[in-house]
Amino acid sequence: MNIPCLPGGPPPFVEERQPVRQVSFDWLLIPIVVAFWWPLQSYWMSDDFIAINYAQDLGRALSDFTGNQYDLPGMVWFYRPLITLSFFLDAAMGGGGPFVSHLNNALLHGLNALLLARLCRPYLGLTNAFACGLLWGLSPANFGAVSWAVGRVDVISSLFILGTCLFAQRWSRGLGSLWPGLITFALALMSKESALVTPGLVAIIAFGNLRGEGRVKKTIQATWPFALLLAIYLCARTMLFGRLGGYEGAWPDPLQVLVGLGESSGHLLNPLGYAGREFHELVEQFWLLGFLPALIGLGILLMRRNFGLPTGLLALYLCALVPIVQFLPGSENIKDLRLFYLPSMALFVLIAAGGPFACFLALLAWTLPALEMRADYAEQAERNQTVHKLIIDGEKEAGDELMFVSGLQRQNRKATVLAFHLGVDRLLEAPFTMASSRLFALRPLSQTPGARRLPYGDERGLPIGRTFSIVNDSILAALPTVALRDLPLQMDSGVDLSTENLRRVLSAGGKLMLRMPGHRSPFYRVSVFTAGGYLTCLVPDSGQGAAGEGSIDLFALLREGRVDSDGEQRLWMALRQPLTLDLDRRLPVLVEAGEMQETSAGSVFTATHANRSPLMLRFDREYPEGIRGQD
Repeated sequence: MNIPCLPGGPPPFVEERQPVRQVSFDWLLIPIVVAFWWPLQSYWMSDDFIAINYAQDLGRALSDFTGNQYDLPGMVWFYRPLITLSFFLDAAMGGGGPFVSHLNNALLHGLNALLLARLCRPYLGLTNAFACGLLWGLSPANFGAVSWAVGRVDVISSLFILGTCLFAQRWSRGLGSLWPGLITFALALMSKESALVTPGLVAIIAFGNLRGEGRVKKTIQATWPFALLLAIYLCARTMLFGRLGGYEGAWPDPLQVLVGLGESSGHLLNPLGYAGREFHELVEQFWLLGFLPALIGLGILLMRRNFGLPTGLLALYLCALVPIVQFLPGSENIKDLRLFYLPSMALFVLIAAGGPFACFLALLAWTLPALEMRADYAEQAERNQTVHKLIIDGEKEAGDELMFVSGLQRQNRKATVLAFHLGVDRLLEAPFTMASSRLFALRPLSQTPGARRLPYGDERGLPIGRTFSIVNDSILAALPTVALRDLPLQMDSGVDLSTENLRRVLSAGGKLMLRMPGHRSPFYRVSVFTAGGYLTCLVPDSGQGAAGEGSIDLFALLREGRVDSDGEQRLWMALRQPLTLDLDRRLPVLVEAGEMQETSAGSVFTATHANRSPLMLRFDREYPEGIRGQD
C-alpha cells in the first residue's frame, strides 16, 4: 500500500519524469577547484590548536557524539561530532601534520562546487551551471573556510546540506525518493548548527519546482519529514545540553543587522570592495565595476520576465543567513566571510545567470583579490611556523618557570587571516611539541579598544616567571624583570576556587580574603593570566586587614572587578572563556601595590611592590556554568 504522505517515492499528483541524458563534464570542477587552491599552505593557526590537540585521541573524538564539541561547557554548546571525527582521521592519515587537513578541505570544497552546479542545472542549463560552480569554487570569500583547517566546519556541513537540497529537488521534479535526503540532513545536523535551516531551504526549493494544483500541499509533503527530524534533533539536543545551545549573547540591533547584511553581501558579490589594492593601486571608484556581473545577471532575468528565480534566490539567501544573524553587524571583519559559505551560493547563481560574459567579468574582477588573499595566507603561514618554533626554543630557556610571551598576534595586520587567537597553551602540547611548560599570551584577553593594559609591554618582564617578546615575528627576546619590591601574599581559605569550594565557603558566611602582610596601599592592580591573555583591574584596599596589612576581598573582586576602562566587563564573567578553553585552569595572579598619580593624561597607577612568586589560583571547568546568572 502506497501512503502518499510518506517520502517513499515521487510526490503525489506529479507525473514521474524520466531524466534527460546529457553529457556533462561538471565533475571536472573538483580537480579545477583543488588546482586553484594549490599549493596548499600547510600550517596551523588559532582554533586549530584546540581542535587538533583534542581530536588526536579517538576516545575524545567519539565522546563528542554524546557531548559538547571539544568538551567545552559553559561558553558555547555545539553538537559537531563529525567535525571532530574528521580531524582524528586527518591525524591518522597525516601523522598530525597540517597538509592532510588542508588537502581534505580543498577536496571537499571542490565537491561542494560540483553539487552546486548539479543543483543549478534545471534553472541555468549545463554551461551556466558549470560556471556557477566554478565561480563559487574560486571565490576569494571562501579563503577562510578552505585555507583554515577549522574552517572545514562550514565546508562539511554545507556538503550535507547541499546533498539534502539536491535530493529534495529531484523528488519535487518527480525523480527519486526523499529518504537519502533525510540521511544527509542527519549528517548535516551532526556537523554544524547552520543545518537548522535545511527544512526551510527544502521548502523553498520544492515550492519553486512543483507545479499545478495543490502546490502548497505538495510542498508541505516534501518538507514535513525534515521538520520532524529537526524536532527530534532539537529535543535530543536539549536533553544533552540542558538548553538548545549555540552561542550566547543578546540579539543585535535590527538596523545594525540590515547595514551589516548590505555590506557583507557587497563583499561577497564584489571582493574589490575589501581587497585587490595590495598588488596594484586601482583608479578611484574603479572597484564599483566589480558589481557589474551581478547586475548583468539580474538584468537578463528581468528582461526575460523570469521573476521566480531571483525571488527564490533571495528567499534561499535570507533563509541560510538566519543562523549567523548575530555576526552580521561585524561586516568589517573580513575573516568572518567564511560564515557566508553556504548563503553566498545563492548570490553566485545570480551572477551565473548572466551567462559567459558576466562570469568572465567576475573572474577578471576577482583576480587581484584572490592573489592578495593567497599572499596574506602564505605570509601568515610562514610567520605562524616561525613563531611556533621560537616559542618552543623559548620554552627550553624558561625551564620550570612560567612562560609569558608578548607580541603573539591574533591576526595579520590587514585583519584577513587569524594567527594565535585562542588556545596558545596548546602550542606546547602534543602533537605540536612535547614540552610541558605553561604558556601565557602577554596581552589583554579583552579585545575592546579600551581594555586595560599592563605598562610593561615589550620593554620589561613581569615580576613572576620568564617574559619573552616576539619581535617582527622572527626574534624571541628575553626581557629583564621589572624592578619592584617584594609583596608577600596570603590567601584565606586557600587557593582552591573550585565551584564546590566557593559555594561551601560562601554558604558558611566566609570570605575569600587576599592579604598582604606588612604592606598596605590605597590601591592594587590585580592581573589574572590565561593562555589567551590577561585580565587586569584596579581595586582599592578593602580596609578589613589588621594594622599595616593590606587586604582584598577576592570574591568581591571576581564579582565587581572591571577589566575594561569603559567599565562594562566584569572579571567574574570574563574568566568564563579561559576556564573553558585553557588546558590548565591553574591561573597565575600578579598583585601590584602602588599609588595613583595625577598626570596630563589623567590618573595613572604606579606600582611600587609586587609578588615575585606567582599566586596560582585553582579553578575548575564547572566555574563557567556555576556562575551563570551571577552577573
